[in-house]
Amino acid sequence: MGMQSILRVVGSLKFAAVILVLLSVAMACATVYEAMHGTPAALLTFYKSAWFETLLWLLGVNMLGSMLSRYPWSRRHVGLLATHLSVLSILTGAFVTKQWGIDGLVSIVEGRTARQFTTSQESLTLRVAGTDTPDSLDLKGGIGGIRPVSRPATGSLVVGDVRAEIEGYLPDGRKTDRVVNDSPRPKLALEVSLAGSGKTSRDWVFAGERQNPDEVSVSLRTTTQPAEIDQLLAAPASQPAPARLVKVEAAGSTVELPLERCLAGPVPVGETGYAVHVLRYLPHAIVGDNKQLVDASQRPVNPAIEVEINGPSGKATRTVFARFPDFGAMHGTQDPSADVKVTLIVPPDATETTPIEIVAGPNERLAARFRSDDGTATVRELTVGQAVETAWP
Repeated sequence: MGMQSILRVVGSLKFAAVILVLLSVAMACATVYEAMHGTPAALLTFYKSAWFETLLWLLGVNMLGSMLSRYPWSRRHVGLLATHLSVLSILTGAFVTKQWGIDGLVSIVEGRTARQFTTSQESLTLRVAGTDTPDSLDLKGGIGGIRPVSRPATGSLVVGDVRAEIEGYLPDGRKTDRVVNDSPRPKLALEVSLAGSGKTSRDWVFAGERQNPDEVSVSLRTTTQPAEIDQLLAAPASQPAPARLVKVEAAGSTVELPLERCLAGPVPVGETGYAVHVLRYLPHAIVGDNKQLVDASQRPVNPAIEVEINGPSGKATRTVFARFPDFGAMHGTQDPSADVKVTLIVPPDATETTPIEIVAGPNERLAARFRSDDGTATVRELTVGQAVETAWP
């Protein structure tokens, strides 16, 4: 078969029709794929793939073969040559852009200049501390595509005494933590899975620590008392959280008042002539920059109240700590209610506000306490590998 015959085959209309049909099907599939997985995934799977570039090369060969098969050209070939040269120019421009072009975005405000722009092109950039000019390594030749690559041929980047090389490329990677059981000092850990609202999250929870899988705090504590697990499970299925109380001793009388009631306004202390009003409640009281008590968090780590006492001799304000009942921080030079003792009572159970608290006891027994926003607690027994219903939808 002579050269002229080969040019007629590769430059034939049938060959062009087959290539154009394949390109049309590929681009239609790419459009649907892009709508489902996004533009970057469509670029890697279709437009930047080797088989799609092969189709474009074949289209270019077809255009070139169609022109050369009609050589020598005459005036009647002007339209054909113009059309085919246009397609070849587009394909050549696409090839040049792919090899040496940089696609980026730069924002320039009127009256200002810009020296940098943002690009999605893969590159590794290092900057020496104290300098403004970074050194970059172009990674386009070594990574890309839908397959992972080990030690890609991207070269290395040397900045000062630092030498950086790419060890591997993952097209769809994610960071994971590996938990191993190799500590010489035992430390209990549980892998907890939370499922709901159409999604599932999984995380490790360590004894004495709090984790936040899917923004829901989970804590784990251990107990050596077998009866504690039984007591948890024997409690009512749904029980109110222990109440926080303000204990007032005045004129020989002792009254325990709910904290929420004292926050709402002044509350009389029996028939003693005194009334108490909690101005603010600080679950986690610390001394701030202005030497005043501030709330560091909503966890009751160091509960305290600022209470106002009204009595026959006048008004006084105190700060009372639940864990330091004998600490009487006074505001003012005189206290007309010095004979009144105020104590903040925060039960031990109320100091733990984690939505999910897991208790591990002897013989690998597990129980979970779920706390709702309304203060109620629900307890469920746990078995490794088996799911249980929580107190929430």
